[in-house]
Amino acid sequence: MKKYVMVVLLLALMITACSENRSARSNNNGIDVDLTVLSSTMVFAEVFKMTSNPNDYAGKTVKAQGVYETYVHESGVRYHFIVMADAAACCAQGMELRKNSDRDNPDGYPERQTKIEVTGVYSSYTQSGALHYYLAIDDMVILE
Repeated sequence: MKKYVMVVLLLALMITACSENRSARSNNNGIDVDLTVLSSTMVFAEVFKMTSNPNDYAGKTVKAQGVYETYVHESGVRYHFIVMADAAACCAQGMELRKNSDRDNPDGYPERQTKIEVTGVYSSYTQSGALHYYLAIDDMVILE
């Protein structure tokens, strides 16, 4: 029993010592969810939470870094995304982006695969009867 308690205490100490003292929840500079301060594993987890429970994030200001991608649906509608890879670079999470109300206009967006940092409000729209969430961009910076 003593050995078991020691192992549990040691594991708890290791987890505490190795964990980052950072939180995605932040109020610095008006940012509610700052994904840029998290490890790639934690970004993956937080974005998964955002897509699983979008109402918890609706209206919040989000800051994220990733790679810009665009996609033209077979209907001709253009979509813009920020894609964030996990630590192993095997899995990725992404968010739709909108710089303005005209998402078919590619002006103001960088070339595909460009590293970007975006800040915006997590918002929603309805298309074909389905609710979709996106990041309404307030600021986009191209990273080197």
